Amino acid sequence: MPSEYTLNMCFIRPAGDAAGFHHEIEQEMTRLFHKGVRWSAERKLQDELDIAVVEVNGLTHLNTEEEVLGSLEDRMDSDCWEWLGGFELHVIPKIDAGACRLKVRRT
Repeated sequence: MPSEYTLNMCFIRPAGDAAGFHHEIEQEMTRLFHKGVRWSAERKLQDELDIAVVEVNGLTHLNTEEEVLGSLEDRMDSDCWEWLGGFELHVIPKIDAGACRLKVRRT
């Protein structure tokens, strides 16, 4: 049964090349979160820190926070994860997904 999830992440590093910082985070989010998953990133410069707050919403075949984190950790490929200051993850299993059911592509 599919589950809905919301993942909020905060990336922080000392101010520097803010464009490069945000670009690397956005590339990693695009690579990790496929079609059908919505994500957005808010950029900030505060107290001489580059900050990116990323919000992700989507459906998954996984049922627990641990499963979602494990799946993400297996696919992480960027140095931007060193800047992760914190995250919040909620996974809400769906009893009946109705028309929103995840479908398995057969190849």
